[in-house]
Amino acid sequence: MDCFCDEYFTYCKKKVYICGFCEDGEREKTKEIYKSAIEKADFDDLKDDYLIDIKLYELISRVSPKNVPAVGVGIIIKNSVHIGGGIIGNPLCDGESADDELEYIQNSLWCIAFSGRFGAVFCCDNEKDALKYAQNIKKFNEYDIKNAVYTTRDYLKSVTDRFLILADGSGYGAYPYCACCLNEKIVELDFGINN
Repeated sequence: MDCFCDEYFTYCKKKVYICGFCEDGEREKTKEIYKSAIEKADFDDLKDDYLIDIKLYELISRVSPKNVPAVGVGIIIKNSVHIGGGIIGNPLCDGESADDELEYIQNSLWCIAFSGRFGAVFCCDNEKDALKYAQNIKKFNEYDIKNAVYTTRDYLKSVTDRFLILADGSGYGAYPYCACCLNEKIVELDFGINN
């Protein structure tokens, strides 16, 4: 397994940030697929957080190759009505709104996401430990968004060797951020709080 983390601009010059897992040797090809789709996308005039997320999901699920078991994608639209603009999980499964609940997505990968906040995908071999990790992440979600994201990152780094984190990027107070970690090597993008 390999991971990727990068940023691109849509046709209408909105910044999109992405992180994910793919098969070994497929990183550059996978990134190019997403880059090509993102650069053609038009999010101009979208301000509703729900519609922004739906458009992100449709864009990513349409082009995702089968070699991607998990991906997180966020977009920075500062004048979004509410905080949103982020999706995370298995791009080949039906999308659903973040519900604060743990979900098994495949290949020992689990996902938890919080509406208007952030989500994480992490590797765990058994449900008992995955539930324990999720309970801790739920506690971290009570912190301000930057602390929640970084505490989750540090915690996951201590309990697993692979994870993704994606924080919503649109709306006042959003914290556009993403990270991928594989075999203790972490790559992250942090764009600061939207004001």
